[in-house]
Amino acid sequence: MISLHHRKHQVRRGCLLRPAGFTLTELLIVIVIIVVLAAIAFPINSAVRERAKAAHCVNNLKQIGTGLLSHISENNGQFPDGSADVSWIGKGTSWYDAASADMGRKYLPYHKGDPLPTVFGCPAGHGEAYEPAWPYTGDYAANLRLGREGDGVMRLASVRKPASTPYVQDTVKQNNFGEWIFRGGANKGANMAFADRHRGSGNILWVDGHVSSLRYNEYMEFANEPHHGGPYNFVRGKW
Repeated sequence: MISLHHRKHQVRRGCLLRPAGFTLTELLIVIVIIVVLAAIAFPINSAVRERAKAAHCVNNLKQIGTGLLSHISENNGQFPDGSADVSWIGKGTSWYDAASADMGRKYLPYHKGDPLPTVFGCPAGHGEAYEPAWPYTGDYAANLRLGREGDGVMRLASVRKPASTPYVQDTVKQNNFGEWIFRGGANKGANMAFADRHRGSGNILWVDGHVSSLRYNEYMEFANEPHHGGPYNFVRGKW
């Protein structure tokens, strides 16, 4: 008969003989689990980052909208000069100079002002807010039909549908929104300025100050709805 003392000795000996650490099989299982979790987490993190960039862009446009509406309010309801790509001496104030003045920025004609605030750079775009060699090279473009005498929308009160009239939007053609939004010829009806860089959508600041996100085809369908009376009336808010 094996004594109780002998049994305890065998148990202790067995414990001492047990190999330390993970076996190869256990290590492989852990590696596989880590790889699977990483494969799941990477696209989720990527989507979260893209949503954060889109939200940052929305906030940028809202701040720009606040600046523009402040300028309009302080100038008897009149838009910044839509014919002024830059605020030259003897001309009106450009849209981006008007918007940034409310943010504490000082500017002078001939590009001698302070750099534009960072809100003029979209985190999903170039991210560049200001380039002294050109009046404006930010990631947003304004509807230059507004505030241009020949287009008949000098004042906010002239826009019949401020919540449905675009003012500033994500763009790939800086400072060309008003000139290129609906081009003729082979690209007739194309919005050459719209950038759908937020997972297939672009952000738009409307004249009333709210911001929304649309896909390119949604934007174009909305702009070309028959009751708008054509894209020209759409961009002027004259429908």
